[in-house]
Amino acid sequence: MAINIRKDNQLSQMSALMSNKSIKSIYVKIDNESTCIWGDDLADSLFTYTIQNNSVTITGLNPNNQFSGNLSIPNRIKGVPVTAIGSSSFKNNKNIMGITIGSNIIGVSDNAFDGCTSLTSITVAEGNTKYHSSGNCLIETASNTLVLGCKTSVIPSDGSVIYIGKYAFKGCTGLASITIPDSVTSIGSSAFSGCSGLASITIPDGVTSIGLSAFSGCSSLESITIPFVGAKAGVTSSDTYQYPFGYIFGTSSYDGGVATKQYYYGNSTSSTTSTTYYIPSSLKSVTVTGGNILYGAFYGCTGLASITIGSGVTGIVSSAFEECTGLAIVNWNATECTSAGSYSNPIFKGCSNLETVNIGENVKIIPSYAFSGCTRLTSVTIPDSVTSIGTGAFYDCSGLASITIPDGVTSIGSYAFSGCSGLTSVTIPDSVTSIGDSAFIGCSGLTSVTLGNGVKSIGYRAFLRCTRLTSVTIPDSVTTIAVEAFSYCTGLTDITVANGNTKYHSEGNCLIETATKTLILGCKTSVIPTDGSVTSIGDGAFYGCSGITSVTIPDSVTSIGNAAFSGCSGLTSITIPDGVTSIGTGAFYDCSGLTSITFNGTKAQWRAITKGFNWNSYTGKYTIHCTDGDISK
Repeated sequence: MAINIRKDNQLSQMSALMSNKSIKSIYVKIDNESTCIWGDDLADSLFTYTIQNNSVTITGLNPNNQFSGNLSIPNRIKGVPVTAIGSSSFKNNKNIMGITIGSNIIGVSDNAFDGCTSLTSITVAEGNTKYHSSGNCLIETASNTLVLGCKTSVIPSDGSVIYIGKYAFKGCTGLASITIPDSVTSIGSSAFSGCSGLASITIPDGVTSIGLSAFSGCSSLESITIPFVGAKAGVTSSDTYQYPFGYIFGTSSYDGGVATKQYYYGNSTSSTTSTTYYIPSSLKSVTVTGGNILYGAFYGCTGLASITIGSGVTGIVSSAFEECTGLAIVNWNATECTSAGSYSNPIFKGCSNLETVNIGENVKIIPSYAFSGCTRLTSVTIPDSVTSIGTGAFYDCSGLASITIPDGVTSIGSYAFSGCSGLTSVTIPDSVTSIGDSAFIGCSGLTSVTLGNGVKSIGYRAFLRCTRLTSVTIPDSVTTIAVEAFSYCTGLTDITVANGNTKYHSEGNCLIETATKTLILGCKTSVIPTDGSVTSIGDGAFYGCSGITSVTIPDSVTSIGNAAFSGCSGLTSITIPDGVTSIGTGAFYDCSGLTSITFNGTKAQWRAITKGFNWNSYTGKYTIHCTDGDISK
């Protein structure tokens, strides 16, 4: 029987109809909206069901009974209370537009309405003690679990939903967007599986667990914001089963899913395992707001174009984004992140297309090896908030043409800009107090370096092989210059020390440690002072100075250090005074043009000089011209 009822008179009309016991079911149009209602004992023609222990479980719709519209689950069938809706009862039924759950229902299976793509209305009858509805969501009251949603669902923000249950939105292809409230702490397995219309999703920071395949089959997903990577929050490098990004998309294939083999730590932190996950090809943008991004977290996500590392991220581990070959933009906003990768496996290893790095204004530390190996990176602006640039932070960024180091930075770590051969000039602000070992090693394009007045120490090989560097001025604040700090700077012609420096001075384009009278740095235009201010040639003083052709060591010098003239391939002549008592290991190593040495003493005096380990093997063929004859090697 079918009848149209006006909403303003529906209650009285429906009551009158239902008093007729000969009517099995009634299809009603309330203001032209189709629904179905029935009495307690008149529903057996529409449903399939089981009866056990004086309780009815709905198992589906009778295949002989065609139904379309809003479906109301009865309170009783054949006088027996209806208490449950069984597994897959209405799976893939595209004719159900609305569902009303009766007051007796105390059990609704996780996937009872899976694939009901036309579902737009979910209602729970008054008096139901197990469930309630709000915003077209079915909610288990006591556990605060969202059991069922549909394409029109608005998850309540009043705190009544803490968990989004398994399969809650599974197969909801019409769901285009959803806002997950801050009250939610858990998202169950396959919760949004098959939501092929979902374009973006933001998961709030309060979520602490996400089930396997929670977003499997979300083939239109373009962006996602997540509070952590993997299955749960709080996972560290010491934990086992460090599930990667692909975990939330699952291992089952689907149209629009790209098979991605991810390597990560499985049940052992000493060895890696791999799993093939299917990540939407449409996904281009990911924001991680917190947690640790562990080994292999995004391994092989070739379709990813941009990543935002949020302020809550506290650590990033080696190879986190390895082989993300499509990654072009990184937004780095991690304010407290102190770890990021390693020398051999930087976090962006193999990210051959990374061109842009935007560092947030609240970032304090650029951690070790953060952008190491990003060879296509051309420019980076470091905000004023940054106080430290970690070890190898921009190691081997050969395409980096310019860098601005802000006034707030106090330290530049070892290898921070090593191999940045595209850099042409660097200004180090007054706030920097230390330049780490090898900080600018191999910056072969560097022509100008300005050292701030706050710099106290310049590390070992800090500017090694900066071959185009022509001049260096040491400010008066510098108290420590490590060995080989400017070695192999073959273009260097001018060495100057500020007048107020009490530790060092310069003379004749030589850098001299004043108190010890040690020449610690020379260049191809150096003339060693003869005023007694130099008594020793320090370790590596002229190391790699291939442009120097001749040297006269003054009478005041008594020692020549290890590798002092090593690599001076253009050196053809040198004069050594008879006051020299020691020559260090490899002092003239690889001086291929040096065939004769003039010694202003006797052969006996020459033989009496203490020479470094394996003197002969570290020195080429030569003739020593002594005052009383020659000594040939």
